[in-house]
Amino acid sequence: AGAGAALRGPLALLAGPEHRGRVAAVGAVWACLAFAALSNDFWLMRFLHDTGRETLQRPVSLAQFSAKLAFGVLGAAAVDRAGRRALLVPSFLVAAGATAGMASAASTTGLFAAVVCNYGANEVLWSTVMTLTCECFPTDVRAAAVGATVAAGRAVGALSVALGPALMDARGLAAPFKLNAGVFFLGALCTLALRQETSGKPLQ
Repeated sequence: AGAGAALRGPLALLAGPEHRGRVAAVGAVWACLAFAALSNDFWLMRFLHDTGRETLQRPVSLAQFSAKLAFGVLGAAAVDRAGRRALLVPSFLVAAGATAGMASAASTTGLFAAVVCNYGANEVLWSTVMTLTCECFPTDVRAAAVGATVAAGRAVGALSVALGPALMDARGLAAPFKLNAGVFFLGALCTLALRQETSGKPLQ
């Protein structure tokens, strides 16, 4: 009972007029990122297999994780210099273009370039969105806000993974990636709508 009461207090504050708009805006950014990024993760290997490029699965996986490592370091170095929103918006746009490129690449070189760009941008997005989320909310609701927005994103991400096979069967193998490119673009718009830069500001 005590734990439930302790949780209800911050959640009630989040639902109040001071925080609910920010919760919705940050939650929308999380939802866009999780929807597109997790769907890409799950369906890229099937896409390669079903398009007759299963021999590329291992090298593409290596390219994915190498890009994550390299851009994770670069993103950490850039986030305080560039600012949260200033890094998120172009990263969302790069991810959108690269996701579309993964589905339409006519050559192996083009495919690998799209994979590296997409997963590099994704790594910057994940870490920067988490940083922004933690800094957007004051101490009394921070943990609840992070939990609520991340949970919303993961729930939407799970939905995107479930939709993938149906889209591939009904609209073609490239359909999930075309949709995800649009969702990444929407993520850039949601970030612009947030209108809050937390870089260089003290925590509340």
